Amino acid sequence: MIKGISNISVIASFILYVIVTLIDRWEAVTKIVGSTMLTNISYVLLIIAAISAGVLYYLSNSKSQKKQKVRLIQDPASEKCYLVRGKTISHIPDPETFRYLGSYFGFSWANVETVLQDEINRKFTISTPLPSILKHIQR
Repeated sequence: MIKGISNISVIASFILYVIVTLIDRWEAVTKIVGSTMLTNISYVLLIIAAISAGVLYYLSNSKSQKKQKVRLIQDPASEKCYLVRGKTISHIPDPETFRYLGSYFGFSWANVETVLQDEINRKFTISTPLPSILKHIQR
């Protein structure tokens, strides 16, 4: 977990604890502080909790938006699908590995570009194939 997110979640948890405690002991606290002051404190704590929740939401979404953009190409003659990294391409060995990588990088078969083998040979260096996840899947 990101350190900033854990710190914010601790603060948000404490604020929610204080709010619940104030509500639970409303009568006793009202006698000490006064109802108007208690209402103002409750509003301030609710605003802080809402801001903390917004920050947590932003941080969790910004982390997922940092996913690397991936380019996929396929030669229609051989039907081999390649993962492109700069000028280097790696063969994706099977559909299960493709789906696994797609769930991580956020791509699907609709993202695959058709590129002829001559162009692949001209523009890219073919690297070793990616390892298959099939040997790690229990059947």
